[in-house]
Amino acid sequence: MNTHENNFRSEALKNFYKETQETEKEIPITTEQPSLLDEDVKESRPDSCTCICADTNSSCLYSSSRYNENNQSTSQELQDLILNHPDLQYLNTDLLSDGIFSFALSFIRNHLRLAGERAGENLVFSPLSVHAILSILTSAASPDSQTQIELLNSLGTLNNINSLETLYASLFEDYSRMGETLKIANGIWSPPSLKPGVNTSFIDHISKVYQSTYEFLDADVAKDNINYWVNNRTNGKIKSLFDEVAEDFILLLANVVYFKDSWTIKFEEPFEDEDNYFTLMDGKKVKAKMMERSSLEFQTGIFDYGRIKNIKTVNIPYEGFDRRFEMVLIVPENHRELGFIQAELLSFNSMDNIFQMALASLTTDYDYYLDSPTVVLPEFLIETKLNLNEILKKMGIRSIFSDASLDKIGHDLTLKVSQVQHKAILEVNKHGTEGAASTGIEVIPLIGNLGAPTSVKANVPFLFFIHDKQRKIPLFMGQVMDPRV
Repeated sequence: MNTHENNFRSEALKNFYKETQETEKEIPITTEQPSLLDEDVKESRPDSCTCICADTNSSCLYSSSRYNENNQSTSQELQDLILNHPDLQYLNTDLLSDGIFSFALSFIRNHLRLAGERAGENLVFSPLSVHAILSILTSAASPDSQTQIELLNSLGTLNNINSLETLYASLFEDYSRMGETLKIANGIWSPPSLKPGVNTSFIDHISKVYQSTYEFLDADVAKDNINYWVNNRTNGKIKSLFDEVAEDFILLLANVVYFKDSWTIKFEEPFEDEDNYFTLMDGKKVKAKMMERSSLEFQTGIFDYGRIKNIKTVNIPYEGFDRRFEMVLIVPENHRELGFIQAELLSFNSMDNIFQMALASLTTDYDYYLDSPTVVLPEFLIETKLNLNEILKKMGIRSIFSDASLDKIGHDLTLKVSQVQHKAILEVNKHGTEGAASTGIEVIPLIGNLGAPTSVKANVPFLFFIHDKQRKIPLFMGQVMDPRV
């Protein structure tokens, strides 16, 4: 963020603070970022916080999920004011961005808790895909029902369905203009026998908000038709989403996120032979297909880079849409460090959002000719398939699996979610990146019950994410433990 923009945002927030003093006695405005694993920060957290950061690239010091009951109404009033305040329109997308980043961190934490030995495997998933399809389910939930409350609490900083829908409508309208670089699709299906009971006005509403389609499908063709729908919208990267579909299904929901873009400047083979090796978590060095690039050699595609204690961070821009998208690498100093980060994520007093902290650490404030970093990165192809039922339960979304209140859709039936499936694939090479993700939900009737680095070498296990710089939306996230797999 440049100095002019930062000053504007800080001044806007100060004006906003003056206008809302009667609503909220104190709104802390902070530009300070906690250090990774900072125990003093953890111990000093209050039980609740209503905080708007002057630097919106920084992660909030306190998790909004810890609001107590008395603060929830005040928090919503602040959200409504932000959504309508002319000087704070840039914060609109930040509310959704913060929510998705918060959701993504909780998702990874609970995936690691359930993964066991699989925590040491490669991983890729799309926070946007999972968050968006759960938002559609939230829109279908009965107002103030346990189903809607649990879903809203899990989706991050937004705790009001109207705000959530407003922000998603804006996001998907924007992304509909991205052509072949970024494609988003949402679909909903029901059996023809339920056609008379469908709430058509609600279907029209969510179609406009989420740009979703709604169709009727017989159970015997539902699986093949939806898998074809997914395959077609991911350019063949994900050939099937559902392995099976229940004969008595009531609703099927599917979401697709597809991304393809080229680096501003393509990578080359490493100059040094030692840079062709990747060190695994156990210390074993393996030969991998590595690639190298330095921004000093070019007039475009300059890297931002930074440091969070013993972790190096760097962004690598893509060329499409005025370099709107970028990959951010979070690279530990040694091969064991990612294991320590995972252990910290699993603790109850876990770190603040490492992904947002990585964004906040990035800077171009360095001598371009003396300190321009060299990036060494492995080519990799990662594919992940996850059943999300248990992960979502760990995240506090439980009622949908036993008694889902989805009355808005129009069916007078007692329902439950039987399966939530997620598939993602990401290919990174010297030319650029291609990734696809799809999330599917099946609903059935309920029966029964540190100094700037001069180079960043991702030759040890590392984290990554691909995001939209303008809206700060994370499209894909993951970890590379072994690029050969």
